[in-house]
Amino acid sequence: DNFQSPNSVIPYSTRRQYKHVTLSNGLKVLLVNDKEAIRASAALSIYGAGQFDEDVDIGGLAHLMEHMVSCASKEDFEDWLSNFDGSSNAFTAPKMVCYHFNVPPEFFSKSLLRFAALFQQKAVERACRNEGVLRREIKRVDSELNFENDFNRMFYLLKSLANPSHPFSRFTQGCIKSLEQIPKRDGINIGERLINFFKKRYQPSKAVLVVVSPADLDSLEKWTSPFSSILSRENVQYRVQKYPSPLKYGSKPAQYVVWHPKDTSPIMQNMEKLSINWLLERNYDNSEKVITSTTIGFFLAQLISRRDSGSIYSFLLRRNWIPEGNQGVPRITLPIDVSGFQLMRLEIVLTIDGFLNRAAVVAAIYDSLQEIVSLTRGSYNIPTEFLKKTLSMARLHGYNIAPRPPDPIELAVDAQTYGFGGTVGVGVPGIWPQLPAIDDTALLNEIRKGISDVLRIITDPRFATITITASNDAIFRSRESIFYDPIPPPLDPKWNVEAISGTRYLTDDLTSLTGKVEEWIGTRIDGDAMSLPSPNPWLPLKLRPARQSKQQAISGNTASLYFLDSAFESVSKKFGSKNPGIVELSWKDPTLTQDIGTGWQLYQADGNASDGLQIPILPDEPTCRCAMVIQLLSQRPARANVNQAGLAQLWLFSFEEAIKELAELGTPAGLAYELTFNKYGLRICILG
Repeated sequence: DNFQSPNSVIPYSTRRQYKHVTLSNGLKVLLVNDKEAIRASAALSIYGAGQFDEDVDIGGLAHLMEHMVSCASKEDFEDWLSNFDGSSNAFTAPKMVCYHFNVPPEFFSKSLLRFAALFQQKAVERACRNEGVLRREIKRVDSELNFENDFNRMFYLLKSLANPSHPFSRFTQGCIKSLEQIPKRDGINIGERLINFFKKRYQPSKAVLVVVSPADLDSLEKWTSPFSSILSRENVQYRVQKYPSPLKYGSKPAQYVVWHPKDTSPIMQNMEKLSINWLLERNYDNSEKVITSTTIGFFLAQLISRRDSGSIYSFLLRRNWIPEGNQGVPRITLPIDVSGFQLMRLEIVLTIDGFLNRAAVVAAIYDSLQEIVSLTRGSYNIPTEFLKKTLSMARLHGYNIAPRPPDPIELAVDAQTYGFGGTVGVGVPGIWPQLPAIDDTALLNEIRKGISDVLRIITDPRFATITITASNDAIFRSRESIFYDPIPPPLDPKWNVEAISGTRYLTDDLTSLTGKVEEWIGTRIDGDAMSLPSPNPWLPLKLRPARQSKQQAISGNTASLYFLDSAFESVSKKFGSKNPGIVELSWKDPTLTQDIGTGWQLYQADGNASDGLQIPILPDEPTCRCAMVIQLLSQRPARANVNQAGLAQLWLFSFEEAIKELAELGTPAGLAYELTFNKYGLRICILG
């Protein structure tokens, strides 16, 4: 009864105080008092002012609007901030734009005033009608184009393959041609279009401002009052957009080899990247509790990215088709996740041998996906035990023991997805909007349904667009493949060229090799087949309540030991501690050798306080974590010779190798260990 569900355990930075305010213009403000904050920061997100919301005939208008707002004040905000060791930036996403800055706390109030001035409608109109400023910012937008990396090349290839009526297909980055040359040719006044976009899309009712500072909440509320007069003064009703299907799906997957002319990273030399892309259409605009595709992707990643002996990772590694270590682990990402449209991607780094056998790699991936379906016995409904274990892990690392609290950018963006305040939105202590509580059966069923819907798509090859990079070396060695004809040189006319990025690509028909691939996969030796995943037995479904866990510095022969929960209150009273749950004892005190609680004993090797079994010092705020130290006593001499030290180190390596699988199970469960030698022997510290 003393244990709690992870959702009820107070998480990181419990010293934060929150306050929700709605200004007279409808703008929502989240005030965050954080006494631990070294710098003060703010972020303003505006929903409905993103790339998918811009005019169809002007590619990059939303991005250019972001630049124009950033320089709308008479004195450049970025330059002013730099005088006080501050900085600012902004980004335009598919469905929103976000502006943010940070500065030392003593300059925060003045910075907020200048930040608010950027969004005054008159200031924005003045900037948009200034030809010099407009031309300068168009050049800056153009300078941000980068088609040198594989991510951008494959991203624009996907956009070129999409339905032309879908906003994903548009060129939303912007360049001199789309923002200056074409509008000039067509008689379009780009400045007036920007002003109309601001009036229509920069609605205060769709904006969220988040400020984080050591200052008290009353001061923060006063400093944010100027934001009641910013953004558009025209009340335009926002309409939820409905998108057409992003792709026309065929009877087989679309597959492309994408040439990358040089290895941009030493890590990727002699490596190629295989990407399987799925365009999803999940809608959660009207959901009270949003379960995003990113959440679904996280659950699927636990099934696909595992590294046990029966995983796709181990299967490919045994054939030398992927590199060892983290680099070869399959990864699921969602470059785009907005209501109505999501891009889900499975990426695997391949060796050159993997590239030459890419048809077999793809077949093995789909084979592993079918193993997940068999876990559900064909129903596509993931078992409840797996859902709860994975949910526990997500909450544990993302909320309960997260290394830091969310910054204002995260809060401002999440507020647009999960809501503002209330019982499920951002800025509510004890509530993590991204995922539900483990005991919330209704929302667990929603997650199960979401996984089921996505699983039906990603296990069907017809819904996939597959791309694989090909370096010059891979193209040269393609003649070694037993499956394919040699790939022609990159300048051969057989290569297609994507219009925006200049990406060169070839159609790669993997499905014509189905028989050979099945024959290849069928050559598995006994015990080589991929197997079903099993729930991690170490993942906790219940956590202790948060409690103090800091061990204060030892002075003299006295140390402060913070006990774990209310069960020890009688002990602290027995020893006369002034603080409940804390016992102050001398290391030499004989009471240290008596039992404290059931089955636990504190042991001190000798009377010297500096030689005590030190427990790791955790943050001095309440936490659900605890630590255990085990000291193995041995006859090891105080000074070891070279041979003895070498043997001890070899044993240490062998021990770590022996428990590697246990350690990999422990990591998702929030467990970590440290092995060190001291004068008594081996010290094992476990944090969990």
